[in-house]
Amino acid sequence: MTIGGGTAPKGVRRVKALLIDLDDTLYRCHQIPASCRSAIEAYIHQHLSVPLDQVPQLTSQLYFSHGTTLAGLVASGYKIDYDHWHQLVHHEAIDYSLLKPDPVLRNLLCSIDIPKFILTNADRKHAQICLDRLGLSDCFK
Repeated sequence: MTIGGGTAPKGVRRVKALLIDLDDTLYRCHQIPASCRSAIEAYIHQHLSVPLDQVPQLTSQLYFSHGTTLAGLVASGYKIDYDHWHQLVHHEAIDYSLLKPDPVLRNLLCSIDIPKFILTNADRKHAQICLDRLGLSDCFK
C-alpha cells in the first residue's frame, strides 16, 4: 500500500483517502470518556426515567449490543433529541481544556498528501472543538 503521491507498484492499490476516528484515537485523555459515561448515565436516568440502579447495566448492555449506547437506545424505541443528547453528553460534560495541541501529530498528518476525514460518534460541534483544541482543524476535510 502506498500513501500520497507517486505511483503504486503493479498490483498495489494507491490509498485515496484516510479516515481517522477522533475520540481515543487522535487523543488519549481518560477523563473525557469518564465524563461522557457519567453524563450518559445521568441523561438516561433524568430524561428517560430509567431507575438509577438499572442505568449502569442498561448502558453496558446497549453499548455492547449496538456499538454505542445512543444507537442501542434508539433501537430499543427510546425517542432521543440528538442535539439535546450531544449538548448534555459532550458539550457540557467534557472539559475540553484537557486537550492540548499536538505538533508531532500535526506534522505527521500534514506529511500525508491525501484527503483526510475525521469520524466520530459525536456531532460536528464536538469534532470541531476537539480538532481546534488539538491544533488539527485544517488537517481534515
